[in-house]
Amino acid sequence: MSMVREIIFESLEHYQLFCTLFPEEKGSARWAAEMMVGSPLCLDQENKNRMTILNQFLSSKEQTEATKWLTTLEQLRLSLIVTHEQVDFCFSLLYPSPKNNRLQQLLHLYLDSPLRNDLAELYWRSIGFLKEHPNRSEANQKCFVKSRSSTYLFAEWARSHQSLQSDSVEPIEFWELPISNLESTGPSLSPIMAPPTQMLSFLAQRLADIQATSLQWVAFGGSPQALLFLESKLKSLKVSFRSLFHEPWSDESSPKVVLAPFQAVPLKSHLTYWSYIDESFFSAKESLCLTENELFTLMNGGFNIPRISTDRAYLKSMLEEMQKPGRQPLFLSNQVPNRDFVQLEELPVTPRSRLPIPELNLPPKKIKLSATQVESYANCPAQYLIRHRLKLRPHQPLEDRYALIFGMAVHSCLENHFKNPAQNLQTQFLTVLDSLSPELKSEPLLYESMISQFQQVETHFLNLEKELTQEFGVKSNVALEKSFEMDIEGFQFSGKMDRITQRNDGSLLLIDYKTGRVTFSPNHIILSKHFQALLYFISLKTIDHAPCSGVLFYDLKEGELRRGLFREDLISKELKQKLTRGHTLSPDAFQSLIDQGQRHLIQIATAIQEGLFPAKPNPEECSRCEAVTFCRQGAGYV
Repeated sequence: MSMVREIIFESLEHYQLFCTLFPEEKGSARWAAEMMVGSPLCLDQENKNRMTILNQFLSSKEQTEATKWLTTLEQLRLSLIVTHEQVDFCFSLLYPSPKNNRLQQLLHLYLDSPLRNDLAELYWRSIGFLKEHPNRSEANQKCFVKSRSSTYLFAEWARSHQSLQSDSVEPIEFWELPISNLESTGPSLSPIMAPPTQMLSFLAQRLADIQATSLQWVAFGGSPQALLFLESKLKSLKVSFRSLFHEPWSDESSPKVVLAPFQAVPLKSHLTYWSYIDESFFSAKESLCLTENELFTLMNGGFNIPRISTDRAYLKSMLEEMQKPGRQPLFLSNQVPNRDFVQLEELPVTPRSRLPIPELNLPPKKIKLSATQVESYANCPAQYLIRHRLKLRPHQPLEDRYALIFGMAVHSCLENHFKNPAQNLQTQFLTVLDSLSPELKSEPLLYESMISQFQQVETHFLNLEKELTQEFGVKSNVALEKSFEMDIEGFQFSGKMDRITQRNDGSLLLIDYKTGRVTFSPNHIILSKHFQALLYFISLKTIDHAPCSGVLFYDLKEGELRRGLFREDLISKELKQKLTRGHTLSPDAFQSLIDQGQRHLIQIATAIQEGLFPAKPNPEECSRCEAVTFCRQGAGYV
């Protein structure tokens, strides 16, 4: 490649990949955002505390969705929302829903705040400067490369250079860069399709078998689990490789294969390219507050915001580029919609090389079980094995532990509240939160989000306590965070009940706090999806002889007391009408449910103790299971 010009990339990913693939041309490549920030036209650096500033405009409830708001606002900015007049015109095209009215208000606040000095503002200033100085000379011819979701202002900024050079400045795609002309003029290659594990095994075997001395580049557009699976296959086949997903490129290393993020890269004659994608390649990276129809309306009004349909068209053109001469066949998962491909070749059902899936059986072991463990086994025995017996878990960043930390803090806070009701609830929450997760203070956005979320929980809690007294006739607490251990047919079970209360009629009511979504139904006990309420009932019989009227799921997220499992003979008709239908059972139905649930409980406990852990792959479940990265069978379904 020989060019006397600057190549300016809108996408940081394109810029980094270009510098890796063509290190000899690194000096001519520049990333637009970095270039703009370093420009003398820029008065201030991009604000590093954008979320903190945005939160000043939001209510406590809205701050929990601050990231989505900011993403939408900045995408609108980059699509030519740079003045107050443009804001009003833009939203005059949309239905004045509460969401759209809020977005319009936030955009006006954005333009009046330090957030205004963002990339969109820098583009706009530069466009104006270039138009005012059309005869200013430039040393290098510039080539502009757009991203997958290219923005209006980047294109306008590129076109504003038109008078400064002879070449076209219309932004081009990454693969349109004139890198090299290959002698090969053979036909394009049809994509090869198969299930994920079969396809990745086949690709790894092909890479292992190839005798070429040139470096093999794998453009990988798959899920993290699929990447882990491919890496493990390459290791088992003793193929030397380097993954750019984990570490930067080094000229000192000499691997046979390089795994790189999927992009339709320019061809270079001495490199060989392979490509793999699964359904995660088509997933939208950013979630906007605007619907597809609203984005289409704005596009017709002159505000061209990238949409799902245009994104899919871009992806299709990338995939077509991958079938050109000089590339190996495109390998794709059969979970990818095949309507985008004219020709498809299906691999035979039996893959060329496949490691056997081991039997997940271990020696018998007596263990104390909790409701969570039993439900995990019922969902997938392999999940239980990996999560609870082998205790293998991938590293979880603080963001992924947000819900767990918040739930634990709320439980501890409410326990402390009943022991010391005079102390302010929020003060108690902050004390517990700082004790549970001191590192949260280093993440101000997450920390403030938890405080904001707790303010809503506090409001719901105070209202629910009144409803608990009035509707359920609760007069006092019998126990808080009550731990229990019990024996059922020779199996040991343990757990902890959030709160045991006594009602005016002398019966007990178990309360279980929920800070997330409550989806419980009594039928879940029969389906082995829920064992918590069952264990509570059984354990309470062993520690107290007073009748138990039910288990109430205390919904702190929605502020509701409707779901649970109740005995009809201990619940008034007025209260029954306020509970979710089907959650109050007659004494016979109630006992039948308990008996069925206990039989399932013992069956699962028996299988766990005997060490039987067969995998139960399921596309929906595997995709959200953190244990899947350790599960060879499950990885193929993600």
